[in-house]
Amino acid sequence: MPRRLKPTPQPAADAAPTTAELVIIEPPSLPGLVEVDAALLDEAVSQINRIYVSKGLEMYFAVGEYVLTTFFGGDPEAFHTRGKGHATFRALGERADLRLSHTAIYNAVAVVDQRRLLPDDLISALPFTHQRLLLPIKDEGAKVKLARKAVKDDLSSRELAVEVKREKARHRKGARPGRPNLPAFVKALGRLRSIREQAASEPITAEAFSTYGPEKARLLLADVEHWMRGLRETTDQVREALAAWSASTEMQNKPKAGPVGEGLPT
Repeated sequence: MPRRLKPTPQPAADAAPTTAELVIIEPPSLPGLVEVDAALLDEAVSQINRIYVSKGLEMYFAVGEYVLTTFFGGDPEAFHTRGKGHATFRALGERADLRLSHTAIYNAVAVVDQRRLLPDDLISALPFTHQRLLLPIKDEGAKVKLARKAVKDDLSSRELAVEVKREKARHRKGARPGRPNLPAFVKALGRLRSIREQAASEPITAEAFSTYGPEKARLLLADVEHWMRGLRETTDQVREALAAWSASTEMQNKPKAGPVGEGLPT
């Protein structure tokens, strides 16, 4: 979801660095969010069942990417914040003709989002069950370390589950504190590179609209243009807040003049 940085007024030149307040810019409504969209639901069940014909890791990736795009506009943040309240997405779990459980679908989307945190060699080497077990690990460094250990030591899913449990226990005790939480805008903007690379990973031709209708494409473009405007506002506000912080820091480091008359001959 696009966010807008709104710097708070700076009371004085030598005051503490300016802080930034995050103001939510509401995106266009997600399809089937508030009420169940029967047509969208039927199409989703059909598409997921068709993807399910294939097996293995690529099948889960394909399901996760389809659901993320279809129900959440390709935005992982929308999935995490609105997934449990999305009426049509939740209705998938009530369909007896769906060949994949709703829990498996939810995990598939979460694993697709997790891919941006793991190196490509680990993504291709770890089966879906192992990548799913890594989902509760929030610290990126710990997640990558556990993934490498699983590949290097050829851990079974049960063995990796034990390692994940130990890591979570260490984190709760504070023995291995993770890195300080980054500001929300840093996390969001950091995803842009992988999004751009994925979008450009294959040529865009007219044949694409045989599987993804032109009307859906027009709606998607409208959403993207909305998000780009919000992104532009966010980057402008980040730049303004950074300039204010730099000016404040420079003022604080500037040598202060002594009392009037100090150093004059008597």
